[in-house]
Amino acid sequence: MAQTNVQAFSGDVAISSNVTAANSKFSLDTNGTLKQAGNSNSKYIKLMKFFGDASNWKIATGSYTGSTYQWFSIRAKMSRLDRDVKIIQFNYLANDGTSRVRDPIIIGGGITSTQANEIKVYNKTGDSTYEIYLQIDSYTSVEVEISHRISTIDDDYSTVTTGAIDETGLTKIYDSGTTADLRLKEGNVGIGTTSPGSALDVVGDVAISSNLAVDTNTLFVDSVGNKVGIGMTNPQATLDVAGSHSSGKSLQLRSGDQGTSTDSSQIIFSYGNNPYNSSGFAHSLRTRHNGGADAGNAIDFWLWNTTDTTNESTLGNKRVMTIEGNGRVGIGTTSPDAELHVAGTGAIVLPGGTTGERPGTGVAGMVRFNVTTSKLEYHTGTDWLGIGGVSATGGTVSYIGGYTIHTFTSSATFAVLSGGDVEYLVVAGGGGGGMNAGAGGGAGGMLTGTISNLTPDAYSITVGGGGAGGTTMTIGTLASNGSNSTFNSITATGGGAGVNSGGIAGGDGGSGGGSGNSGSGNFDGGTGISGEGNNGGAGTVPGGDYRTGGGGGGAGAAGEDSVSTTQAGNGGIGRQSSISGSAVYYAGGGGGGVHTGTGGTGGTGGGGNENQNGGTNTGGGGGAGRSGNGGGMNGGSGIVIIRYLS
Repeated sequence: MAQTNVQAFSGDVAISSNVTAANSKFSLDTNGTLKQAGNSNSKYIKLMKFFGDASNWKIATGSYTGSTYQWFSIRAKMSRLDRDVKIIQFNYLANDGTSRVRDPIIIGGGITSTQANEIKVYNKTGDSTYEIYLQIDSYTSVEVEISHRISTIDDDYSTVTTGAIDETGLTKIYDSGTTADLRLKEGNVGIGTTSPGSALDVVGDVAISSNLAVDTNTLFVDSVGNKVGIGMTNPQATLDVAGSHSSGKSLQLRSGDQGTSTDSSQIIFSYGNNPYNSSGFAHSLRTRHNGGADAGNAIDFWLWNTTDTTNESTLGNKRVMTIEGNGRVGIGTTSPDAELHVAGTGAIVLPGGTTGERPGTGVAGMVRFNVTTSKLEYHTGTDWLGIGGVSATGGTVSYIGGYTIHTFTSSATFAVLSGGDVEYLVVAGGGGGGMNAGAGGGAGGMLTGTISNLTPDAYSITVGGGGAGGTTMTIGTLASNGSNSTFNSITATGGGAGVNSGGIAGGDGGSGGGSGNSGSGNFDGGTGISGEGNNGGAGTVPGGDYRTGGGGGGAGAAGEDSVSTTQAGNGGIGRQSSISGSAVYYAGGGGGGVHTGTGGTGGTGGGGNENQNGGTNTGGGGGAGRSGNGGGMNGGSGIVIIRYLS
């Protein structure tokens, strides 16, 4: 069937499902298009329909009055796949039913005629009204044209007297009733144009008073909620776009700039429903694109700023942040030189909290402000270190519990690069133990404390060695004292020596050495220095030929006196410190010796038992030698530990 068009040259076209008209003049069922033109003396209608079976199609019902001469012409074109196209033309003249056939197709006349493919005109009530039927013998596509003068076609001509109507491809146009006002199957519709280029081509404004749906969910306009959905039928926002979560591309904006230009804003945010150029105080996102390099590929954030006039505009006058294609972020700069580049004369506020509020699992490179220490700190991957404050080198360095710890087990230099508060532990070398049932050596002096605002400098560290044990059996002689340990102006005194074979008091020192007995009586232990250590213990007068020695003094307690002729005195206990990150005892006194019986034990903190050296780098006193040729034992070496907040 030939394609035809609906053409509207002026006026409004209303498309709805419930248009009513009180004074309906006609209705039309057709599978093609309708064209009505002419004036009061020349009227023209064209109808089209497809029939799937034999039928009688009531084409029209009309009337005429007040004239002795009436005229109309009916022309029918019938098409079938198995036959040639047939055209029937029928002219009806005057009011007496006279008819004339102009083409060699048999035309039946009268109500009783039953010939195939006929046009019939019936006079209903004399000469004032008429009905026009087309009789179809089988499935056929039909085009009918009616031209008439003066008379009126004024009734529903969609009625079929016999047979069923096949509405496949039907186009319906109504001006009354509650059925659809317009249904189109074929051809393009033009409104405001005589040459429609698509199924519906509208030149002019279009008003839609209800919802609008394109396909199932391609586009849906909710006229009640004033929302638009793309990819959905229930939009929840003014514009709601849905797409595939795995491979979808929901929104594409194609107005990006090239290279360094920033003229085009892809997204604009304005205030209070105002346009950006009229009190909108607008912000915008702009993109730059460069196919040849990372530079020039960026997303720029432009914000309205009333105080910045460097780039005045009503559309975001200050570029505050840039994200480049190489992953760098610039704040206050359009060309960041690092992963995060902040330019300006202001400041950056970092996350902050107490030491206890540090992240549970630190990651190398983390930075925060520690409000407990009032310092910046960063994580190395194993521990938090402070930024600023003390920075120094020297000794064996460890990082424990938020502290940097320098441990010196031998003399060296502590070089302070950046000053501040430091804590210290200084322990001197322990005194040597006496020979031949002699006395225990005193512990080296132990000092702890804090130096405020230690200035940058190179500070000598001296770690005192332990005193040598006694090597002579001569009564009234001493083993050797331990050596001092120093840091800055802090000096810990070496431990006092223990007595060889008795006969005199123990040696004085950080802690005093023990005393031994002799036939002439008891003697006191050596004197310790207050704040560094304690006194040594005394020996006993033997009952018979036996003698015993007292224990050396420790940093935490004095050395014990010998108990009896068969029980020597124990060394004094040392003192505990956690400066190394662990709780450790230092500076214990050495145990006394006996002629026959039980020798003394060394004090906790490196003090040597009878016949044992003092602990290395503890400052413990050396244990005394046993009777006979038993030589005295060496005192333990000292130690210096310095720590500060990392």
